[in-house]
Amino acid sequence: MTREEFFTRFNDNAVILQSVAANLTNDKDRAYSLYHETVYQALKALHSISDGRTFRAWLVSIMRQVFLKRFNEFAH
Repeated sequence: MTREEFFTRFNDNAVILQSVAANLTNDKDRAYSLYHETVYQALKALHSISDGRTFRAWLVSIMRQVFLKRFNEFAH
């Protein structure tokens, strides 16, 4: 997947990702930060996705991983 394809697909799922981030954090600023960290982490892992049909699930999985990592860091 090229970067252009990534951003097209990402933009198609932006509203859903923003909703997931809001539901995970219950805080507007943290949701914004989580959303952007997800973009960053997904771009770093772009080589790992080969099937466009699972793109949304892949993004949500990355978002959950970022959220859990932050939660664990905050808890300790």
